[in-house]
Amino acid sequence: RESDEAKYRPPLAFDWLARHVEAGDVNRAQTYNYVTLGLCNSNARLDFFRHEQMPLPLAYFDKSEHEPLEERLRIALQLAEDVAATLRYAARTLAQWIISPDDKAQAHRDGVNAVYTRLDVERHYWPRLEVPFQHLVCDLPTKPGGAQDAWKAILEIVARRAYDKAASSMDDSVRGLKASTLARSTLEAGLARVLGA
Repeated sequence: RESDEAKYRPPLAFDWLARHVEAGDVNRAQTYNYVTLGLCNSNARLDFFRHEQMPLPLAYFDKSEHEPLEERLRIALQLAEDVAATLRYAARTLAQWIISPDDKAQAHRDGVNAVYTRLDVERHYWPRLEVPFQHLVCDLPTKPGGAQDAWKAILEIVARRAYDKAASSMDDSVRGLKASTLARSTLEAGLARVLGA
């Protein structure tokens, strides 16, 4: 069975750039912008098109670093995933309390799934991380500790706002307020565990 790393292959342009950074032909302190394009089609019909542009500090290609930037970035991305999982769990807890205000364990799964889907908590999380992520990518080579601390702070703020937005989409009744308050403790405990806050 192939490992995940064996399946992953960076774009050839990145390989070429890495060779030139290693050879010293290009200043590792420079930042380039790169553009990715993707599309999906079937039967000569375009189903999906995506265009992304991001900064790319060439320091990411420098393998002489004591702790490679690639690993620091991987850790930061995993942290964002872990916070998203915490947010999902809190939203599911919120849905359970809404369905069964006296005992969330008694909440029927179909009802919980319907409310959870309606909350759509991640819609308020991932899009808000795009610009801060670009800042992280640019700042990590020059100020790694500060960039990682700022990233953690952003994740915490964005997760709380996403939860608040989702919770406010429920009715203002006492039931909704109680559910939101009880589920918030789940969010806060999860954020403290994941972010070490």
